[in-house]
Amino acid sequence: MSTEPKNKFILQRITINSITFLRLIAIIIFFRYPNPLLILALSIGVGLSDYLDGYLARTWQCATNFGKNLDQWVDKIVAIAFLFFYYQLQAIPLWFIVLFIFREVFVVLGRSFKLIEGSSNIYGKIKTFLFYVFIAFLSCKNYNPAFCYNAYPAMVLVGEALILFYSYFAVISVIQKKVKDKIVYLIGSSFGTAYLIKKMPGTISSLAAFLILYYFSDIAIEIKLVITLIFILIHFFTYPLFEKLYQREDISFYTVDEIITVLLFWMLPLHGLKLWVLVFMLFRFFDIFKPLGIKKIETTLKLTKSMRIVADDVLAMLYTLIIIYAIKQYI
Repeated sequence: MSTEPKNKFILQRITINSITFLRLIAIIIFFRYPNPLLILALSIGVGLSDYLDGYLARTWQCATNFGKNLDQWVDKIVAIAFLFFYYQLQAIPLWFIVLFIFREVFVVLGRSFKLIEGSSNIYGKIKTFLFYVFIAFLSCKNYNPAFCYNAYPAMVLVGEALILFYSYFAVISVIQKKVKDKIVYLIGSSFGTAYLIKKMPGTISSLAAFLILYYFSDIAIEIKLVITLIFILIHFFTYPLFEKLYQREDISFYTVDEIITVLLFWMLPLHGLKLWVLVFMLFRFFDIFKPLGIKKIETTLKLTKSMRIVADDVLAMLYTLIIIYAIKQYI
């Protein structure tokens, strides 16, 4: 390499790494001068700089391992700093930060033990994009409290759910194949509960979900909604992988659909152990025997495979709730 191209390469790398370092400087300014307008500008600027350094590295064809590692570590630091700042403003809950940091620690350990292969994939890029959109949204709200006043709580919940989902799915998708298959089996079988008694996997997984969720029935509806949304997203990504492993449709040991249905019930204002026991029994009756059109919706071609196996459980729970409300109303 001649001197001129070499100097050009060095200058390009310095430019790209400087853009990356600017994000750290932005965070220092962010905490030192918490002016709402400045925070809004920095939030947008940080997101754009994350795209810019990657774009320049690809355009100039001068990506290096040092630059990639630097970009990843700076992204983690900046993201966590943003989250703690908005936690101080009570804009986001602590559990969201804990789950986000847990994922980052898992990535670091996974790469250290060579369980994770490759670098950021499409799901990771989607997560990063959603994260900066989320931060810009929070910054807009901080600058103008009237911004999206009525829709704000719902939009925050959806943002948290999407970020967490894509964060974890980005990791699963690049884990070594043997480990990935085990994770798919683990998630698809509702963390192994479907294998406890192999003749009734759906019943055992449902029972486990009812017991756990009954214990946590008093937590905030916002947390319930986020957990439910995450499980719904997990289902639509995990079921095709689970089906591919088993090589057939509607595997009995896949029980995430039952968990989703129990989660939907969990969000309702229905309390009392006796009521939950009755709901469990009625739900299992409808889900096992599939009367009143449940069998038909399970086999309809108007829905995708992933939708069908959830739809029949949701209909079973709907019939259960109709009976429960009828009992409470007239008896």
